[in-house]
Amino acid sequence: MADEEPRRDYKSAADLLRDRYGEFRPLGELKRTPSISDKLLALATAPAKTAVKIVSGLADLGTLPMRAMDANQRYMETGQYDPAPFVEAAMLPTGAGAFAGVPRAAGETVLGAGAVRDPAMWHGLSEVKLRKPLAEMERTIVNPRASTERVISPEQLQGNVLLPALGDRAAIGGQVSRIGDVPISNPVDLQGGHGFMSAEGPHAWASEKGRMTTMANRVRRLQDEYGNVYAPYTAMGERAVDFSHHMSDALSEMLKHAPVTGKGAAEFDALMRAPRGKDFPAAESWPGVTSPDLRDYLINAPGVIRAKFAKEMDKARFAKEGFPDVAEARFAVTDPRLLNTPSMASGLSISRLDPVTSASPHRTYSTGIHGDYVGGFGQSIPKEVMFPDIAAAYAEQGYKPQQFNYLLERGTAPVYQETNQRWLDTVMDYINRGRAEP
Repeated sequence: MADEEPRRDYKSAADLLRDRYGEFRPLGELKRTPSISDKLLALATAPAKTAVKIVSGLADLGTLPMRAMDANQRYMETGQYDPAPFVEAAMLPTGAGAFAGVPRAAGETVLGAGAVRDPAMWHGLSEVKLRKPLAEMERTIVNPRASTERVISPEQLQGNVLLPALGDRAAIGGQVSRIGDVPISNPVDLQGGHGFMSAEGPHAWASEKGRMTTMANRVRRLQDEYGNVYAPYTAMGERAVDFSHHMSDALSEMLKHAPVTGKGAAEFDALMRAPRGKDFPAAESWPGVTSPDLRDYLINAPGVIRAKFAKEMDKARFAKEGFPDVAEARFAVTDPRLLNTPSMASGLSISRLDPVTSASPHRTYSTGIHGDYVGGFGQSIPKEVMFPDIAAAYAEQGYKPQQFNYLLERGTAPVYQETNQRWLDTVMDYINRGRAEP
């Protein structure tokens, strides 16, 4: 959204929401039974007493109702609008079964029409119910390295441009030597993730060669127009780490101690040797899930095969056949600060990019783009706040908020965010409000 776009005179967050997303009807006017989304969106128009009743009736939704009410109150008092809780509310189901399992605050998920899963046993780390609560998952890290991260102010980036660096949530530094009660005899190297940016070496980011070539070309064009191009780490989903060596190494080691049944091994091997849709091709020369060569095979296989390996194993029927706990493996290789971060939140690490690529030291990603680590904001910033122009452009193209993550991942235009005064005010306001909280 360009700086010169005229501002409309909104009297409340509800008016702004109507302008952006269409009309919301008060609860009393609904002819059907109101959904959770209806009730949350009603907070934007409800008088204080009614709002309190709505919030008390939605206590199982964590902090979302209070954040929605606070955002509306703040907008009416100051004119500063935080869209995040309303966008989050709009992603909730509007009828039985709609958008089942959409992630919410603190790992909670909605089943549909008000039914809520136990947040202790459901998390984005898995598509199925956890075998144990997240709080009971454990890992042991050996040979950790000291952090070289530093916190900067968004003001240091003003007047330039952001190019999101999408990545998994893997931790960096040290090796995983135990997952739960399973010893890892050949520890798993942790290479990041967002922490890759602050590691020693010339590379600011790494991925497959094609992606890095595209990023370098974009950097070159954006430098000519805007000056410095900054890449803020942008968190993909909790299971995106399946593509990397972190998960294939971890699960291969865990399998050495797993009581996998013969029936389960045969079923799993059949799945790996057969294609499943366009995203998961057949694993050529698959050695077998009990093969001693499995770890080496997977590290040399395409990333889609590693992802297929983890995702197929993460099924309830394989848990019954003695397979390892895939969710706990994901937990073990994930940076703890990113366990409950909303997808596409950004800014924990930021680098200035140069349009130069070369071979990368990362065990998963062959090619790196050069640049300098500049720091991070000390927290993850929601995509609607960090990339407001991108989000606004998607909305103007007719996309719904729940589609934005997919669009960002696909690199749908626009792919960059100007760090103009409006961006700075929005991000600083978000950070300052967080610091003011008890």
